[in-house]
Amino acid sequence: MPPGNAYCDQAEYDKAIADYDESIRLDPKDAITYYNRGNVLSAKSEYDKAIDDFSQAIRLRPDYAEAYCVRGYAYYAKGEFDKALDDYGQSIRLKPDNAGAYRNRILIYNCEKRIR
Repeated sequence: MPPGNAYCDQAEYDKAIADYDESIRLDPKDAITYYNRGNVLSAKSEYDKAIDDFSQAIRLRPDYAEAYCVRGYAYYAKGEFDKALDDYGQSIRLKPDNAGAYRNRILIYNCEKRIR
């Protein structure tokens, strides 16, 4: 397991981010590292930064269904439901068996019903 992941598992988010920063400096075209750093930023509720990282992962790997799904969650956490729905839909198109994307999409539909 890469050190950044181990730090994240121990909730040592700043150490994890420092490792991911260094990894990105060494290999700025590694979509997985942006994805991983985005997950840590999301865990810290730094959703705008997380969205930036997930977006970069998607630019590097447009078929990265999981990156769409977690970016959708970050949008959901910010209350940007339309963007979240778009990302969950794209994740499902790329990976039709992505149960998490379906589950999260249902949360948005339920949330929108309460708002209206």
